[in-house]
Amino acid sequence: MSADPRVLWDRQGNPTKHVSDALNIVRWQPREALHKIEARSNLGPADRVILFSDGKATDDHGDEIGDILDEP
Repeated sequence: MSADPRVLWDRQGNPTKHVSDALNIVRWQPREALHKIEARSNLGPADRVILFSDGKATDDHGDEIGDILDEP
């Protein structure tokens, strides 16, 4: 049985190096992906987005809005 994804980031602003390290991706990727996901979801830097260890992103209400690992 696999564990549920854990929360890596649940704040406003840009994700820290901790997020890219946990996902084993380049430092700038979560930041760029988050900006694209926020734009598509009509969210901005002041909105809280939650990033999980499987790459999923949800809004403050828990609605899935994207996956940072799927962003080019």
